[in-house]
Amino acid sequence: MGTHRILKIDKSGSVKTIAGTGQMGSKLEALNKPAALLVHEGNLWIADLNNHQIKVLSID
Repeated sequence: MGTHRILKIDKSGSVKTIAGTGQMGSKLEALNKPAALLVHEGNLWIADLNNHQIKVLSID
């Protein structure tokens, strides 16, 4: 939550940022305390707590 990013860690241990900039913000690409995630049908749903938003990203 505090890094304002969503990270993906693959089987080899490589880490990649897939959402957020690392700085809190309200623009489309920024997150402000992402609190919950859901993966469903190729989409990543993010509950962006302090922005009071649900953001959806395609992860295909």
